[in-house]
Amino acid sequence: MGNLAGFAAYVDDRKRVVAQVEKRLLDLQKKYESFFQEVSAVRRSELAQLSAHFAERRGRLPDGLDTSLDAAKAEAGAHWARTLAAHEAEHARYAAEAEAARSAALAIEQEAHQENVDLDAEEEELKARSERVCADIQSFTARIREASRGLGFIFRLPELRSLQAERQRLEREQLDLAARIEALRARWEERAPQHRERAAEQEAQWVALTAKAQREQTQIEYLLEAADQLVAQTALERVLFERVPEGPAEGAPNSNCPRCGVLNTARFFCAICAARLSTDRPDLEGSLLEVAELNQHFERFSEGMRACQELIGLVRGIRSGLQSFARSVQSMVATQERYPVRALRIDVPPAVVEQGRQFDALLAAVSDPQQLHPAAFAAMVGRASAAFGQEALKHYFETMGHELSVQAKAQWG
Repeated sequence: MGNLAGFAAYVDDRKRVVAQVEKRLLDLQKKYESFFQEVSAVRRSELAQLSAHFAERRGRLPDGLDTSLDAAKAEAGAHWARTLAAHEAEHARYAAEAEAARSAALAIEQEAHQENVDLDAEEEELKARSERVCADIQSFTARIREASRGLGFIFRLPELRSLQAERQRLEREQLDLAARIEALRARWEERAPQHRERAAEQEAQWVALTAKAQREQTQIEYLLEAADQLVAQTALERVLFERVPEGPAEGAPNSNCPRCGVLNTARFFCAICAARLSTDRPDLEGSLLEVAELNQHFERFSEGMRACQELIGLVRGIRSGLQSFARSVQSMVATQERYPVRALRIDVPPAVVEQGRQFDALLAAVSDPQQLHPAAFAAMVGRASAAFGQEALKHYFETMGHELSVQAKAQWG
């Protein structure tokens, strides 16, 4: 029976294989991106050549291209109108929202100003009352002082007590007024930043929405100014980019790609990496054939990049799971080394070993030169996604984890 070190070695080996898969996928992704950019550039060049040919021979184009262009132009015109209407609707929406934000900011400022005016008026009223109370206190103080003079104050004690009580009431009122004035000022000090913050938020929205409205207006102006050119260009692209290769010419010799070395029968571009196999044909008929092959490559490499990105994400998830599981196993190894427990006897479950072989199969698949073909690669990604689906991977890790738990409980208690 195996041991814990062997179990850890198995997990580390699977990590190594998956890391190799990821590296090859990243390299392949770079190739796809490079090939895609190259195909896109050549496709644009062919489009420019064909645009000149079509302009020169309009009305005398072969293979019913004139009719196709007329139909495509009608469709492109309708699409242009829908696009323009969409931008106009977006511009109207952003402009309305921007105006609402501006109005809200102004309303907040006006509200703050009015509240400030109201508070100022209230404060002035309180201050005026405080001054009147202060004058009354001084008056009562003078009367008390006058009533206290000479021996006759004994006969004026009731009056003095009344005057003293009133003065004390006035002093309490003055303190209350002073407190209310301070509370009023504190209220404004608290509310002013809130007003400023709310106004700033609305102003920021106004600026952002105005910028969006301006971008939409720029798009509208561009669509209006370049309407004829855009419709014509779109129609031409629709007609040309829908073309598909006719296949190799009868009796065409096999040729080895100068870049990837793959033997293929394509006329103009390698069936695998889209490298040019023959010199450019600038004539109308030749350009039509070339753009048809390029269209196919364009779609394939688009799909290849998407599939590669999808598989990279899947493989990174697997690698992350293996890394986490490896830490758990290493923790058990540390426990075994640190404490007086006997060495754990454990084997990797056969089901796990069998399922783990899929990682080797995946590495072989992404290492196969023939998998450079994006169509074949996309199909392989479909198979890999099925083999490494969420339930399959859950079963893989849970089976290993269950075996570790069972054996640790049985042997360590």
